[in-house]
Amino acid sequence: MFYAIRHFTRYRYSRSVWQSMMEVRMHPRSEGNQRCFVFQLSVNPSARIFGYTDSYGNLVHHFDLPSRHGQLTIISDAVGIAGGALVSVALLGLNPTSYFHTSYRALHYADVVQGLTKPLFSGFIIATIGCYYGLNTKGGTQGVGRATTQAVVASSVFIIVVDFIVSRAMLFAFGQG
Repeated sequence: MFYAIRHFTRYRYSRSVWQSMMEVRMHPRSEGNQRCFVFQLSVNPSARIFGYTDSYGNLVHHFDLPSRHGQLTIISDAVGIAGGALVSVALLGLNPTSYFHTSYRALHYADVVQGLTKPLFSGFIIATIGCYYGLNTKGGTQGVGRATTQAVVASSVFIIVVDFIVSRAMLFAFGQG
C-alpha cells in the first residue's frame, strides 16, 4: 500500500512578529512495515531548516525566523509504502529491495486516480451530512448527542453506497469492469 501525506499549517498573527523559533515532528518513521521514500518540508517565509534525531528515534526539524513577518506557513509532504512490506518481508521472507521494486512497477494510473477520488466523495458526504444534522439540531445537549449519532450513522451508510457506485464507475472507466 502506498501512502502520501500532506500537512499544511498556517499561523497568522494579529500584528507582525520579530522572532519565530519552531520545532516540528512531521517526518514519518521508516520501520519494518513502513518506508518513507520522499519527505519535503517547506517554510514561508523561507528559513534554513535543520534536523536531528531525538532519543526516541524520531526525525525532528527546527528553524528560526529572526525577521519581521505577519504569518508563517509550514508544509510537509511524505510519500512511502506501508503494510504489504511487513507480510512480504517478515512472514514470506522476500527480499525488501525486490518487494519495493515490484510494488512500484505494479502501481497503475487507475489505482492512483481511484485512491485520490474516493476520499473526496467521503469527505464531501461527511461534511454535508454533518452540517445538515448540526444545523437542524433541537433539544439542547441531548439533541446534539442524538444529532451526532444520526449524522455518523447516515454518513457511514451513504459512504458505503457511494463508495460502491464510484468503485464500479472507476472499474468501468478504466476497462476493468
